Amino acid sequence: MNALRYERGMNVVYIAHSAIVPVDDPMTQSYSRFDIKLHKRALGIFQDEVDAILFLNQDIVVKTDAKSKNARTRADGGGHRWIYCAPRPAFVAKNRYNIPDRVEFKKGAGYRVLAPHFPPYFPGPEQTGA
Repeated sequence: MNALRYERGMNVVYIAHSAIVPVDDPMTQSYSRFDIKLHKRALGIFQDEVDAILFLNQDIVVKTDAKSKNARTRADGGGHRWIYCAPRPAFVAKNRYNIPDRVEFKKGAGYRVLAPHFPPYFPGPEQTGA
């Protein structure tokens, strides 16, 4: 992918599923978060190499039916979908392009909203002399 990126000047986009993983934080209680569904050995290399990890999710509203004895709790979609560009305890994300922490996702326009933040060309080590 770096050949496409550096030699052809292309933006490369990976799309992945997420997995819920436990986090044993020594500073607080253990919790779960969404992470990229990828083999543990490849995950660290991938996260270090890419310039942006974006997490797409929809608003969720938790509702409790308090009218009955057996109060039932259910999740309801809020209708808005968001592209999260900064990390949170609940999910992995990052970006090196100063994209806002959260951008609204509209079907068919996700890349169009993000593209202005991406550089037009990625010079490779051979072009920069590095």
